[in-house]
Amino acid sequence: MVVYLCFVWCFSLGVCESEVWGRVYTVYSKDYSLLEEFVVLALRDPEGFLECARKYTLALNVVPEVVVLGFSPQPLVAVLSLRGRVDYVVTSPEVVLGNVSAARFSHRILGIYKPRIGEVIEAPMAPTQSIPPLVVLEKLGKAFSKVKNRVVDISGGTQLAAIAAVKSGIEKLTYTYPNGEKLVIYPITTVEKQ
Repeated sequence: MVVYLCFVWCFSLGVCESEVWGRVYTVYSKDYSLLEEFVVLALRDPEGFLECARKYTLALNVVPEVVVLGFSPQPLVAVLSLRGRVDYVVTSPEVVLGNVSAARFSHRILGIYKPRIGEVIEAPMAPTQSIPPLVVLEKLGKAFSKVKNRVVDISGGTQLAAIAAVKSGIEKLTYTYPNGEKLVIYPITTVEKQ
């Protein structure tokens, strides 16, 4: 019922006129009904959605080429809105399969914009009963070894993803986070200049 009402409401407004931008994109929200509304807007008009996202996205000096995609799709949308494509997306099996409730939004955005993504690299992001943290770090390290010399946005990953990126020699990272007015891509340099 909620999805149907959202679908009807979203189609009655233009993509950029929806209040969802101020409630999901420019602030940090885990409200599933709002995230559903966000995805419906992307389904309705994928190109218009990215054009609108561009208005609400600010990159400080650098736009990443690689996105670590967790359960929140906003960082991927931000990079796609500015670059038009992403070279690599590093994400979890849960996002690739969409088999966990919280992962369904990123899974659907990933599907909508698959033609704009060079390669999806699947790796666990968090330990489980059968996968200890050191194994997660090893698998993430292998994933990051494929994206050396690129700028990587780590905001969608776990702490282990950030550790693995640095251990793999990634020198330029970004972290995407909303400031209330825009979704901002902040640069992080991991190598001190001498």
